[in-house]
Amino acid sequence: MSSSRKKIIICAVLVALLISILEGAPHSLTKTYAASNPKITLQKTNRLIGPNYDTALSYLDMHSTVPTLTTVTNADGTISVFCADNSSYDVLVFEYSPDMSLIRTVTLPKPMLLFGAAAKDDEGNYYLFCGKELRESERDVNNMALVKCDNRGEIINYAEFKGYNEDIFNTVKIPFDFGTCRMEVSGDVVGVYFARLMFMYEDGVDYQASYGYMLNKESFERLDTGPFLPSEMTIPYVSHSFDQFVLPVENGFIIVDQGDVGPRGFSAAKLQRGEEIQSLTLLPFKPYSTYQYTFAQLGGVAETSDGYLLAGAYENCDAAYSTHNGSRNLFLIKMDADMTESGAPIWITHYTNMELENAANPKIVRLDGDRYLVMWESMSSAAYRKTCMAIVDKDGNIIKPITELPVGARLNNQDALRYNALTGAVHWAVSYDKSSITNYTFIPDLDLPAAIEEEPKDSGSGASASKDSGSGASASEDSGSGASASEDFGSGGADSGWATLEGFNSRDSSSEDSAYTVTGRVQSYNPKNPAVIRLLLDGAEQYTIDISAAAGQGMTEREFIFSGVAPGTYTLEITKALHTTYTVKNIVVTDRDVDLTADSRDGARLITLLTGDVTGDDFINTDDLEIIWSDENYNKIAVKASDRLADLNGDGSINVMDVNLLLCQINFNQGAVVID
Repeated sequence: MSSSRKKIIICAVLVALLISILEGAPHSLTKTYAASNPKITLQKTNRLIGPNYDTALSYLDMHSTVPTLTTVTNADGTISVFCADNSSYDVLVFEYSPDMSLIRTVTLPKPMLLFGAAAKDDEGNYYLFCGKELRESERDVNNMALVKCDNRGEIINYAEFKGYNEDIFNTVKIPFDFGTCRMEVSGDVVGVYFARLMFMYEDGVDYQASYGYMLNKESFERLDTGPFLPSEMTIPYVSHSFDQFVLPVENGFIIVDQGDVGPRGFSAAKLQRGEEIQSLTLLPFKPYSTYQYTFAQLGGVAETSDGYLLAGAYENCDAAYSTHNGSRNLFLIKMDADMTESGAPIWITHYTNMELENAANPKIVRLDGDRYLVMWESMSSAAYRKTCMAIVDKDGNIIKPITELPVGARLNNQDALRYNALTGAVHWAVSYDKSSITNYTFIPDLDLPAAIEEEPKDSGSGASASKDSGSGASASEDSGSGASASEDFGSGGADSGWATLEGFNSRDSSSEDSAYTVTGRVQSYNPKNPAVIRLLLDGAEQYTIDISAAAGQGMTEREFIFSGVAPGTYTLEITKALHTTYTVKNIVVTDRDVDLTADSRDGARLITLLTGDVTGDDFINTDDLEIIWSDENYNKIAVKASDRLADLNGDGSINVMDVNLLLCQINFNQGAVVID
């Protein structure tokens, strides 16, 4: 290594250390919420790492993205979470014990801004792969780097790679472009595989394809020479590769691509040292009028006792006139150990209504023995609905039925699930805002709510669509108690199911013949708190319904009726403690009664108040969370807590259920809802 390069690296390390000191360790605050499955650990950080979950329509994107949070489970049962962004020259690593207690934080130098991937070997060494974008004129510039650090974060090996080579198929102008980057360690080999934009071809086009490096993890000696060239480990070449996955296996890796052109389909390759590469095309994608849409998502691959299981989602229909033509369903494909044969898709879900249900952001990970956890998110055509799981055997047969996870625990749509053999738990991490990481510890063998229907019943109320605030709430979904809104949530009192509330006039109607009714439905949490529903005309209150406090807990649903409403264009406003304000505009009363449950707007048909606004500022964020998990409130009964309003669900205790409810993506980082 040249002396100038050593100086640059040493400076980067010193700068990272200085920043950490000046920031006063803003990432040192950790809180764990026990007695839940999945268990949540909230970790404070100061990195711009979100979002890394599907905010609404990511599952319909044509390509994946680089993970900003990477979780690794280690051989000793500890857990490492890498936290990276493209605005700083370092990467934070949070190290946790098996019970998710924070052990320490390590800072790793990142010599190039574009983060690609992170990994850790069994000896406790860290690996980072990063890069930078080049211009067409910068063909002699190194634009990728692999860094190896010891367990203290000090560099022990470093290598750079030049983006341009005479062979155009081996050029990297922009690394990690229109795809992701994955890095794993297998034995003494570190393998990195990623999407890249190549330098301009002779026809004037910058083509996109996959690329990678296989290196000895000690010497950084390159074991490959790129695609199409003989070497100890041959890199696959997939043109228009929009997602990549790497699984370490004995003496090598399984590499999977979501390809658009060559081949157009999911493809898998087996790379082992000294062995000829073996590859399969697993699911050819239907043609489209133009390239770049595959109607699919790659979920990863797991090793079985006699082969491999690929997980993915796909529109299994002939239509291809749009980016979304039919329900996407979760499937598995079995491959033999030699990667010479594969079976037909095994469909895990059978959704049929693309407006209501799609399998999105699929995941697969091997548990103990020949059991495999598959997870996915159920999405409407535009919004998140719920997170689901099932356990299958090595042949793809379901051995634990499809089950909904409680409280809408979101999946990281960029990173893989990680199994911890010491505890039997599966780990992943998500960032819902710019200041914290939510770590999930999920034990698939523990009891969860009963199996759900694969295809929801359409009640005609438009329940699956989102509110325009982007919260994606579902009418049939309870983000707190895991039960349906029409079920009995409390002690069986008047607030435990349907109740009809009739409004009174704050002014006289001029004529009975010109007075009509306005009816609707609203669901919210904690019936012990009162609420007010108002009809406004030109900003002035005209009619009011007061919902008094009542017994019960959880989410309750009510039908409300305003009677004697004169013609006009009204605004409906609902306020309730712990919930953000909900407003529905342009309610037009002309010559007939108005039934909002038949309204064309999703957020008017079933009004779902967002809960978690403890501070009352009409926004749900970490300020509210701090109140709930403060020592004066958390794990206390409400009557003895400093702020009894921290009891979001109304069960009389301030505990993990309230935390889960606030952190649920339906609520967290959301504000007042306005339906125009």
